[in-house]
Amino acid sequence: MSRVCVEKNHINPLTGVAIRLKHVRRVLGKWSREEYGDIFQEVRKAEDDTLRAELLFVDDESTENRIALHKAQAMLKQRIATEEAF
Repeated sequence: MSRVCVEKNHINPLTGVAIRLKHVRRVLGKWSREEYGDIFQEVRKAEDDTLRAELLFVDDESTENRIALHKAQAMLKQRIATEEAF
């Protein structure tokens, strides 16, 4: 009888690994969101900023608006590269 009880409480080694991996996944996901934020939201925000800068530049082709447009485009490229890395 004691042998049966021991066998019932015995966890398959792969199940133990799966449980530990699930825990690590949760911890890493939380850390990533805290460290980097929502990278997908950052891309959408950069796209909106670039669109606004383009519209301003079309209305007024000043040097300031050109610089703002180029900065917005560079930020968008950086955010897309970050998103693709994940």
